[in-house]
Amino acid sequence: TKSNTDSGLVHIKVSVTVQIGWSVQSGAYSNYGGVMSLVNRLERQYQQPVHVQTVNSGGRTLYKVLAGAYSDINDARALQRTLQRNGFSHAFIKNLKDV
Repeated sequence: TKSNTDSGLVHIKVSVTVQIGWSVQSGAYSNYGGVMSLVNRLERQYQQPVHVQTVNSGGRTLYKVLAGAYSDINDARALQRTLQRNGFSHAFIKNLKDV
């Protein structure tokens, strides 16, 4: 599927993800186009799978961006520190079973 966003044309491959292990949430955003650009950037820069969890909060849709899918929480911690050093100061580890 392709989506024309405010940041250009983005290719999207949709698949269901097994919810086991650990990931790092970089943030929650309301702008879908910006989220797609961020997903593209994170995948390229960190060579990790990036997932988007869609939630409804207070009558609006939020897109939570989660990077990586690790069986070992220490690997997730390493990515968390890297993301925090690179501008995602509020990045935190999330158990995928809770998503």
